[in-house]
Amino acid sequence: MKKIVAVLSLLFLAGCGGNPAPVVAPSVPTPSAAIPLAQFLFASNGVLGSGPTTINDAIDAATGRITRITYMPGQQFTPSGLWQGQVFQTNSIYQRSISCVELTAEETRSHATPAQMFALQAYTTAPCWIAALSVTPGSQPIVTTITDAPYTWNEVDAAGQPLYVSHGTFSDKTILTPTSATSMTLLEGYADTSNGETVPPYTYCGFGTYIAGRGLINIVQQPSGTCK
Repeated sequence: MKKIVAVLSLLFLAGCGGNPAPVVAPSVPTPSAAIPLAQFLFASNGVLGSGPTTINDAIDAATGRITRITYMPGQQFTPSGLWQGQVFQTNSIYQRSISCVELTAEETRSHATPAQMFALQAYTTAPCWIAALSVTPGSQPIVTTITDAPYTWNEVDAAGQPLYVSHGTFSDKTILTPTSATSMTLLEGYADTSNGETVPPYTYCGFGTYIAGRGLINIVQQPSGTCK
């Protein structure tokens, strides 16, 4: 059984923002200095919105590796097998490359110390999730499209050896809009395209708000037609 955590690390957050709300076009701010995106987007450290989901981000300055840990209390691992029914967290792994923020993997781990690996979903081509490393308030939105990118899903045993392996593809589109020097919005559409599905429509559509120094503060699932 496959599992995709939509940036993607957002699938688990889809129910945390309440009822679907319309996306309001932001006003265009006055241009100012460029903002480093990784530090802006990955600054979460605690409860998302009113809870109970928590997000904790970490950036390795030396390697550019970014880890986002998402945890929703009580959420259980659903694929059949050794870890079925275990409470888990998702470690979303990104990489700051020369020109973009890449998506590299999603780790499903136990919410415990140490965090036991249940499964690994590897994005073998490391596609760009955000096709820029900085943005200037007042500039045009940054639109990034991933089309039929491959992934490999591995469930593992307690020793880290494969229990089940499958392969698939996914498509994703993000529209990152700098609304001011201290805030951004991200509209994201996602779909698993392993069985030949075409996009749009995207099966998941979410609208997130980011604040400088706080990272992702809110995300609301949108009607699929909003993500085109």
